Amino acid sequence: MLYYVNSLLNGTFIPLILFASGLYYSARLGFFNLLHPIKIIRAYFDKSGAGKGISPFRAVTVALAGTLGVGNIAGVATAIAAGGAGAVFWMWASAAVAAVLKYAEVLLGIYYRRERRGGAAYYILRGLGNRKLALVFSGLLLVSSFAMGNIIQVKAVCDSFRETLGIGGIAVSFMIALPVVLVVKGGIKKISSFTVALIPILCIGYIGLSLYVIVTESGRLPEVFSLIFRSAFSLRSFGSGLGGYAFARAIRYGVARGIASNEAGCGTAPTAHASADTDCAVRQGFWGIFEVFADTVVLCTLTALVILLAFGNDTPSDGMALAIAAFEKYAGSSAGIILSLAVYFFALSTVICWYHYGTEALFFITKGRYENAYFVSYLVLIFVSCYIPSLPAWELSDLTFGAMTAVNVYALIRLRRVVVIETRNYFNKCDKCDRKSDNDSGIPRIRPG
Repeated sequence: MLYYVNSLLNGTFIPLILFASGLYYSARLGFFNLLHPIKIIRAYFDKSGAGKGISPFRAVTVALAGTLGVGNIAGVATAIAAGGAGAVFWMWASAAVAAVLKYAEVLLGIYYRRERRGGAAYYILRGLGNRKLALVFSGLLLVSSFAMGNIIQVKAVCDSFRETLGIGGIAVSFMIALPVVLVVKGGIKKISSFTVALIPILCIGYIGLSLYVIVTESGRLPEVFSLIFRSAFSLRSFGSGLGGYAFARAIRYGVARGIASNEAGCGTAPTAHASADTDCAVRQGFWGIFEVFADTVVLCTLTALVILLAFGNDTPSDGMALAIAAFEKYAGSSAGIILSLAVYFFALSTVICWYHYGTEALFFITKGRYENAYFVSYLVLIFVSCYIPSLPAWELSDLTFGAMTAVNVYALIRLRRVVVIETRNYFNKCDKCDRKSDNDSGIPRIRPG
């Protein structure tokens, strides 16, 4: 049932609204991300802030901890195994248009935040005045914290450790649960201290391992890129039933895994960015563009190239096993062990980040009640996740991500005037915000429409 619903939701509807709304936003904002890259990069080094929360970069590492998880490795491998090499192109395409949406949702998350709490639910409530829809989004985010933030991450670590080290089950769950207990109770500041130390090291290490494989087979890169584009736009995809089915699967898994990887457009990242010590919503929004670039354009592409160099479209397995087999083919069994450790730390950071997302969603729904019950449930699920099949977990995650994306994009379109006016004011005033965007004193003056 989940597969059938997701085929309709993520196979047609979500790609359509992502591309349409992304292109619409890009046009309304004058394609500023392409025309003003220097101004955007310069904003990353701005040190101004209000001194109450965590630094903008720390907020980014928290958001990246939520995105740089299993989706970059197992998710990409699953997309290629299910949708073929053409799924990689659709991951790029979804990232290209969704980067502007992530900019918009981060901007709105800062603009409508209240007392360093914010996210899609807050701008749906304070910007649109729709409490019911805000509660629906928070409920979906809460469910997704159990699926994407917990089950899929822990399951991937169990699979990778079982594949390379021969251990799994309770031992792996305990290795994840203990750091989670030590970190999450310290709140966003302790979580951000953990992610700011871990995420840069993880990214550099994974990029180095991937580049070693790619440079080794650099002569075959033109062949791999040709395969990606041929699979995405094959004439047979349009001319035959089987090809059309393969084409649809490439879009469905490429876009779905792209969303699961960079989370652009689905409304999760503003929850992390709302804690940032910044007085300018636009500058923090620029970090959303950086997230999509780092996640999909860099890390997901590296994973895809390694897998396609190793196996092409003839993938012998799925998920984490496929990714490990691809790296081991070129770098030996030690590469599998290194990759398993990388998966462990990526997944751990994601589990911790999504606990924060879940507690923020729960706070919005219950005003701070039942957090201890959520904490216990989250820990119990860590120990159970190793025994849950991957496919139902991915389908549940796709369903919640697709539904969150639909709700969030609706809000982004309704609140487009806020994004357009704030962006134009920023660029028209020589990269300065003319007022504080942490508008805690009341509902902002600009109304949707």
